Amino acid sequence: MAFEKVDRPYEFLVRWRDGKISGAHVGYETGFIDENGKGEFVPGKVQPVAIGDAKGFPLKTILEAIHIDALAGRDEALEAQKAAEQSSTEAQAKVTEMLAAVDAALGQLNTQVESLNAVKAKFAPVQSVDAVAAKVP
Repeated sequence: MAFEKVDRPYEFLVRWRDGKISGAHVGYETGFIDENGKGEFVPGKVQPVAIGDAKGFPLKTILEAIHIDALAGRDEALEAQKAAEQSSTEAQAKVTEMLAAVDAALGQLNTQVESLNAVKAKFAPVQSVDAVAAKVP
């Protein structure tokens, strides 16, 4: 007895949030059928509309091309947003790291200024060369 693996369209899911489409996916079911056309099918994981459309999901019988393109564009925009947010998070971490380095450098500079002021204070009582020369007969 020979079996044939079959993937066929199973579902088209659309979600709304606050009155606007917030996501759309397609799902296939996979099964093995015998020579009599009988078999068992199991639903698979859902996929973004663009992937399902590329694999031949019959969306064109349900939606116009403009709708399919809009849903695929929305998925692409969400991926771009995630990438931008990740990039922003990484940039913020670098800024935080640089600010910490600036703070450390300022701390070292303040320490050096304090040391310099201490040295100056030791030599402050010394009179200038002109003042000493004026006292010499």
